[in-house]
Amino acid sequence: MDTRNRALRVHRFRKRYYPMDIYWDGYPAALGKRIVDEIPAAPEAYRIWLSSLRATSAQRDESYEKFLTFLPGNVNKRPLGRVVSEDDDPKNEDLEYPLQPPDWMGEVYPSFFPPVSSTFIEYVYTVDLDNEVFTVNNSAHFALAKMPHIDWMKALTRSGSFSTYFVLPGVIPQEAMVDLVVPRDDGTLGNDSLYEDQNHIAKEDAHFTSEHSRFRRALVKPKSIESLPWQVRHVPLLHMLYFLFLSVMKVDAIGAVLLQLTTSELPFRELAFAILCLAAGGKNVTTIPIPLLVHAGSFGFIKGKTKKISTSKFFSCLGRGAHLQDQTPGAAPQEPVYWLEGVLVILSTQLFREGAVEESVTRVERYCQAKCPDAIVDAVVMSVEHVILVRYTGAVATHEAEVQHTGLLPLIDIPEHLAMRATDRYTEAYLSKCANQEDEKFQKRQKRNQRQAYESMLDSCGIKMSFRDSDSDDEETGDDEDVEELLHPTQVDGSIFSTFYALQQVFSATAHRRLAPNRQGCFPTEIYQCILSFVVDAETRNSCLHTSHILRGICLENYLFCEADGSVLRSFKACDSGLYEGRAPKGWRIHNSETGKENRMLIEEAGCGLLRKENDNAYAVLVGTGYGRKALLPEAAIRFAPCSE
Repeated sequence: MDTRNRALRVHRFRKRYYPMDIYWDGYPAALGKRIVDEIPAAPEAYRIWLSSLRATSAQRDESYEKFLTFLPGNVNKRPLGRVVSEDDDPKNEDLEYPLQPPDWMGEVYPSFFPPVSSTFIEYVYTVDLDNEVFTVNNSAHFALAKMPHIDWMKALTRSGSFSTYFVLPGVIPQEAMVDLVVPRDDGTLGNDSLYEDQNHIAKEDAHFTSEHSRFRRALVKPKSIESLPWQVRHVPLLHMLYFLFLSVMKVDAIGAVLLQLTTSELPFRELAFAILCLAAGGKNVTTIPIPLLVHAGSFGFIKGKTKKISTSKFFSCLGRGAHLQDQTPGAAPQEPVYWLEGVLVILSTQLFREGAVEESVTRVERYCQAKCPDAIVDAVVMSVEHVILVRYTGAVATHEAEVQHTGLLPLIDIPEHLAMRATDRYTEAYLSKCANQEDEKFQKRQKRNQRQAYESMLDSCGIKMSFRDSDSDDEETGDDEDVEELLHPTQVDGSIFSTFYALQQVFSATAHRRLAPNRQGCFPTEIYQCILSFVVDAETRNSCLHTSHILRGICLENYLFCEADGSVLRSFKACDSGLYEGRAPKGWRIHNSETGKENRMLIEEAGCGLLRKENDNAYAVLVGTGYGRKALLPEAAIRFAPCSE
């Protein structure tokens, strides 16, 4: 047997994934079998074994929580990981660094998002101590207690995707096949403190249709980026690319865990908050040159002028749960309903279902009627995978209250939800085809799809490689009918790019509505432009965004991209053509306020790997505001390179 295949062994405890070790003999018949062989068959022995694992995991969880809770003065005199700049001499006694992680931790840090298979790690075996489930590659789920009594490897079946597996029905007993889907949020707001007077609202039926609404409703289509002048499109384009890098690079983990979460849980709240911050922009997004980060895996610090660690420069890493002492974990608000830059945010699970739009619009109507009946409110109902945009216009003397809303809009394109069992994910016809090993045409096509998926995975890592399997590359006849694979695909009409731009427009419209009337200032616009060209202070710039229409327009055309090095992103003509769906325009105009020079740049590289390198023109992206309440988005890190065009 080829033992060079790498795999990761994981324990899940209190919703957090703890990677244990990386193995080089990772096939199911090797490492998978060894893990299952450790599970006792006798019920009493199984309970003792499970209790022991949970006790050990509880100790690790406690030590990791201590590591994640940063206390002032809790520092080291030697660096953790890489030396971040030439000034960081480990022998310099004035330097301070975060504490080292617990000794039991390996190369991969624990997270609320699961580790996923990749070109480096092909198999991930998870022993879920919360739900008593054994999972292969986050997609095939077995009842943990049943593992010693079933032929699990015979039931383990690979789908058309390279790394996705499922438990084939009919091979093992039904009770050994499980899923990890949690019941969706009920959508009612009556059990929280949203309303001052809940008696006449909270008890109403949450599932009535628009015919029963007290408001005039209208279904509308959201605006696109083309509704903006080209001079202010470069910032929405940049933030769209941040969102794209985050969502695409994290989509496998999101597809594995999203249906396991409720809106009150940290990974759901953090992910939704990160996306909303990118859409809101302004003070909610911070870019930092990567050499100025002291990154400790689960959290870190932004270096200041001194060599001392400052808690005001603390940041957590998305989905890790790090925090300062006496603060709650992460960067997101704790409640599933909150305000962000004047926009009402309501988190909800599983919006892809019948009646979800009606129910969501009703939730917004009820909230606004209770809290701000005469106001104009823009709202976002968000499940991470989908969003619904709503505008409530309160009643005034001239007209009655009205509500405009979109349909269900796609935000993250999740190919399939891996928390489901096979019978809930795939059609009966597809499962029947997978079970029929004598259907040579279908099996060849499955192999071809798996190979193409693997080649695509390699290509995304910059590896150009093509494989040929003689069994699957034979010429196929044209009479082989396609079989619908997914039972409940959650994709909806629309584009994730247009949805994100629509989110940006919601925050922009709210910001414009809150500005002072559009009057001419004391000076000509050119004078304001000249003054602001010397302002590289982020706080001042962000204040100008909310002061007047003129100042906001100037700050958006000449956007302070990075306060630390004085980089200003200027508008450029390439933004005048097309939406650039998935393609970054070339020729970004980056003006250095310190040197006065302007360079034409292109985004050459993005992703987590940049955080481990020393590169010029490389930036990390953080979201959130407040003392110690920012979160690093490793997947959104970017590096610019000179552009010849």
